[in-house]
Amino acid sequence: MEKDRERCSDLEDLKSEFLERSITIQNSDANEFLASFSRDWDRCRGVLFLDPFGAELEWRTLERIAGFNALDAWILVPVATIARMLPTRREPDEISDQWSQRLTKIYGGESWRGLYRNDPQQVLFGEASRIRTPGIDDLVRIYKKQLRTLFGIRLLERSCQLKNSKNVVLYEFMFCVGSPDC
Repeated sequence: MEKDRERCSDLEDLKSEFLERSITIQNSDANEFLASFSRDWDRCRGVLFLDPFGAELEWRTLERIAGFNALDAWILVPVATIARMLPTRREPDEISDQWSQRLTKIYGGESWRGLYRNDPQQVLFGEASRIRTPGIDDLVRIYKKQLRTLFGIRLLERSCQLKNSKNVVLYEFMFCVGSPDC
């Protein structure tokens, strides 16, 4: 499943190297395709590798995948992108409407607002501002908590961080087992 036509064409070229395999390549948005996808999964199994461009993977897609009870899911969560959408010093309501809506789609609700707390720095006048703990640990913790609501014990608690050459975490790589009979 690849939304970009050029990348989809590259996948078709790669497919020709593995003619003995049954490979289907779909030029489509994964969120839209999986939302409309219906199949009798009682006798089927599959593996999904979800590598969203930016922060495009929507929670409703993960709900759909979890409901199939047949698709193992490797999820590449773009935590650096999400962190950029969540400034450390700002009220959650001050985040742009576009980013706020995107974060709600990513997290399947407004749990991301819980990342903010009152700043312990005392102020002489006015109210204390709200802050978010820098880094990605809390972002990952909340995302995993949400995944647990869908997959339960099928979520592998241990995940892997993928970093750039400057040792900055860009992605958190997570795994969920498809079958409830794991």
